[in-house]
Parts: sequence; structure tokens; C-alpha cells
Amino acid sequence: MRSSTARKVLATLLVLTVMGAVTGSATVAALSGTTENTGNAFAAGSVGISDNDGGSTALYNVSGLEPGQGVEKCIKVAYGGSLSGEVRMYTDSPIGTLGSQLNVQITPGTQAGSPNFPSCTGFTPDGGGNLFSGTLASFAATHGAWGSGLLDEGPAAATSWAATDAVVYRLRVTAADDDTVINKTTGSHRFVFEGRNE
Repeated sequence: MRSSTARKVLATLLVLTVMGAVTGSATVAALSGTTENTGNAFAAGSVGISDNDGGSTALYNVSGLEPGQGVEKCIKVAYGGSLSGEVRMYTDSPIGTLGSQLNVQITPGTQAGSPNFPSCTGFTPDGGGNLFSGTLASFAATHGAWGSGLLDEGPAAATSWAATDAVVYRLRVTAADDDTVINKTTGSHRFVFEGRNE
């Protein structure tokens, strides 16, 4: 009797083992497939701006200035990079007492041939007129940083600057025709042309 029971138990275990093996092999034998999407990448855009001043040459350097005298100089500003953007002009320099006696006109335009900094030979103003006309002191007070910078929308009144765009700016700086100029101190300043993708 015990032998028969033992055989039944062994037979049952054998059946369970075979079923487990069949189930396991069915799981391993499941079908599958894959596909892939390769070459994904990120690359930042760029903004660039340059001018033709040779890196460190002043646009103007005037001494012995008399009432009514002035200078006319030109600088070419070029935009580069892969992203369009805005270009603004400002000065973050302290302006001395002579600044209130210096009248400044800033006019955008083009220049024939390859502009020879800071000459204005061949300069042709854009049809829109001056971007700024006032004293150097008022320019500094109004346009002292990027946020308040003098905005130029680019060549031919475009809405933004793009790679290879360029503008020549003519700056006319004239001392007031007033004897008080003689008693004012000297001073120096810088103009900043900044391009940003907005």
C-alpha cells in the first residue's frame, strides 16, 4: 500500500516537473523585436558681433578742441553667428563736465568698398536719418546699459540682425559754440555695441 502511494506521489511530482519545464521553455521562447533611433544631438546656437577698429584703436581722439570744432568718424559693425538678434549701442563710462558741451549725431548707413576705419569716405546714410542727436552727456544718461541701449533694428530697417548683416555708423561730435567749452575738463569714454538673441 505504501509502495503504491509512493508511486502516485512520484508520478505527481514528475507531471509537475514536466509542466514546469514546458511553461519555462514557453517563456524563454517568446518572440521579440526592436528598432532604434540613433544620432540624436544638441548644439547651441551662437551670436557674434565685431567691428573694424582693429581691436584697440579709438574712434576719435581730439585735443585742443575749440568752440564749434568737431570730428566726423565712421565704424563698421558686423553681426555673425547662427541666431538672429538685436544690436544696441551704449556707453557705461562716466562722462565728465565736457560731455554736456559735446553734441553727438549717430547715423547708420553704408560705405562703398572696404571701409577704412575711421574714415567716412564713401559713407551713405540710411533713409531713416539719425539714430541719436543730442549731447554726449544725454546719450550716457539715456543709453547707459544693454537694457536702455540705443536699438538699431539692422540693415534696411529689418526687424532683427542676421549673420553677415553689417551697418556703418557715422559719429559726428562737435563742441558747443560757446566759450564755456574752454573751461571744461577733458574726458574719455567708450561706446559698446552689443548683440543678443532675444
